[in-house]
Amino acid sequence: MYALVTSAILMALASALAIQAGQNFDLMRLYQFNAQRAQLVMLAENIEQFYVERGTFPVSLAGLSQTPGYEHVKSLLNNWQGYAVSGVLADSVWQYRRMVVFSADPSKGGTAATYLTANSCGVGAFSAAGSWCGSSKSIWYRKETREGMNEAVSLQRVLLDRTLQKFADFYSANGYFPDKDSANLPLVPGSTYSLASLAGYNGDVATCKGIFTWRGLPIGCEDMFDSWGGKVGFAFTSNNAVSLTSETPLVNSAGVPLVVASGFTI
Repeated sequence: MYALVTSAILMALASALAIQAGQNFDLMRLYQFNAQRAQLVMLAENIEQFYVERGTFPVSLAGLSQTPGYEHVKSLLNNWQGYAVSGVLADSVWQYRRMVVFSADPSKGGTAATYLTANSCGVGAFSAAGSWCGSSKSIWYRKETREGMNEAVSLQRVLLDRTLQKFADFYSANGYFPDKDSANLPLVPGSTYSLASLAGYNGDVATCKGIFTWRGLPIGCEDMFDSWGGKVGFAFTSNNAVSLTSETPLVNSAGVPLVVASGFTI
């Protein structure tokens, strides 16, 4: 009888230990999952910042970690992660690129190639599908350059209109639009000049500071450069007709670069 009781106790203890081991293992997996998620969130934030600053995605995660100002990214990298940028894709309106950074358990046997071939929300691989999502069993972040394009164009038009108001005020005070450059040479009708050069600034958006003047007009960095860091153009038709232009990096589905423009003809 004693032997039977002892045996039952040992079996119960073994069962309890097995359950506890399973719980510990699940807890470890949970901690690991949360750590991978936190790292991927920080990594995605850095990729977003890189895109905002440069208008393009990093070539690779290793390349990002070697970029000045992004050296800290190296501490976020591990062998769970994958990264890819598509070639040029197109929908009915825009040409665009797609980026994904993901974290998947390498012990499951998958590769980056097989991960990108699968699609959990559409038909087709990462590099070709009209709509693509990563695996529901992984952590992933996707960005497509077509996201927010319409809003960006609308915002740029508002910015041009705001700058154009300065020229309207100049016309109201003088009866004509500025028609000479910073060297007092006449502007050529039908020509386009950069506002930066007319204001006497030869640098880029990254180093631009302060307010410049052209023919008494205050020209700030936000006037000289568009939302993508490109130079705003001043298209001169006559001293009664001018317009401002932004040659955006956006390309429509037909392959034509988009130019945002706003002007006055009086």
